Amino acid sequence: MPSDPELGRTDRAPIAGRGVPWALVRVVSSRWLLRAPRGGRGLALALAPMAVALPGLFVLPPALGSGLLALAGLLALALALARRLVPPAAVAVLGLALACASLSTVLAVSRGVQGAIVGALARVNGHLLVTKYGLDFREYEQVADRLRATPGVRAASPFAYAPVALVKVATGAAAPEKAPSPGADEVSGVDSRLSEADDAAPVMALGKGIDPSQAAQFEGLAQVLLGGRLDALRPGDSRHVPGLVLGTRLADRLGVARGDRVRVVVPREIRGGREAPGKPRFAIFEVLDLARTGTEAVDDHLALMHLSAAQALFFAERRVTGVEAQVDEPGQAPALARAVTRDLPDDFRVTPWQRTHASFLRSARQVTAAVGVVVGMLVLVSAGLVLSAVLLAVRRRRPQLAVLRALGADGPALAAIVSALGASLGLAGALAGAGLALLWVFALGRAGLALDPALYPVDALSVELGVPELLLPQAAVVVAALLASAPIAARTPAGAKGLSTG
Repeated sequence: MPSDPELGRTDRAPIAGRGVPWALVRVVSSRWLLRAPRGGRGLALALAPMAVALPGLFVLPPALGSGLLALAGLLALALALARRLVPPAAVAVLGLALACASLSTVLAVSRGVQGAIVGALARVNGHLLVTKYGLDFREYEQVADRLRATPGVRAASPFAYAPVALVKVATGAAAPEKAPSPGADEVSGVDSRLSEADDAAPVMALGKGIDPSQAAQFEGLAQVLLGGRLDALRPGDSRHVPGLVLGTRLADRLGVARGDRVRVVVPREIRGGREAPGKPRFAIFEVLDLARTGTEAVDDHLALMHLSAAQALFFAERRVTGVEAQVDEPGQAPALARAVTRDLPDDFRVTPWQRTHASFLRSARQVTAAVGVVVGMLVLVSAGLVLSAVLLAVRRRRPQLAVLRALGADGPALAAIVSALGASLGLAGALAGAGLALLWVFALGRAGLALDPALYPVDALSVELGVPELLLPQAAVVVAALLASAPIAARTPAGAKGLSTG
């Protein structure tokens, strides 16, 4: 029987000698990871948890409905992976997705809380702070006008600041007659006589005077006030005592509500003169509104008043502590601070919010890094799952590797197949983790979870998922998957060669 020489020929040219055959790598790696296609019933089963949880968003309380949605998303992902991938690969991808989603969610919560605190401080204090060396900052209107003329600056307003003690005026106590403080007639009428009926315990606070007409340009400041109107900061006149706005927690500590009167006490030495300290300065204010910034440190100490009333009470003259400005892009505050500094005399200092709140930002970054490292350990655990899945796939397919070796696949081609397994698992886990992270962040944001202000700096959980918080965990799981499969890829060609020659 004649033999065809082509049948017995072992031609390795189609596989070897042309670099890594990526088409072969793609086909083999996908066949080793994917299950055979199934009917639409399996897909319907995978989507069933989401179909059940979505109506709960409109029926159940926000926290319960959002939690059910997050759990349903995880279950739907697990069912979809079990339907499409072989069991070891499904477990590895699910572990990578959980690690990626958990790390993204933690970073989003950290960024959201930090952004909520910085945003609350910016609404009340601005992004730039202009101060002057000494105690003669009287040209504040000119400085504010120069700031407002700077490109990128949204608003600017002078302010007066001093630590004060607040005492609730006893109900039914007769209001003291008009008795302006020394120098108060130059600024605003401020009542400064102590009533004997006021015997409540004092509460320390941070008194701050602002000009409502100029501070109204600050984005979000009016929304901080429960009444939503800055006219609660009235300066005081012959018929009315000055208005006062207290932080909600400060009002609770003081035991006052809207309409109550509060005595504000300032030490005499706050004026900065050389004379010996005398009696403290007093003034009666009426609480006209409350402020809620969402930040415990601010709501627990904030006492807002009109600038003219604060000048009369704190200094008894027309000067301020500084001028604060709000900018369009908070990240550009340092550059704007340098530009404004060049336009002002040498006795002025311009400080961006990053430097003003440097200690808080530093501690927030340290906490984020610590939590990120702890949660990032999940990536190492998921890398172990990838190692197990790739190793099991290679051992189960050793005869196929020997056949590929006999057909001419060289060492780099076999190593590329194993590396493609790890890369495919990493990419699948990163994409699934990104989708899961988006779902979890949406659920957390909608839940509106309240926090204990005594333990946390904000009273509600805030989340903000940016591009770094989404991409960095994805890159971490892909790299972990590649590193986990690298040792197996390095040893596979030698093992396949032994089988093919044996």
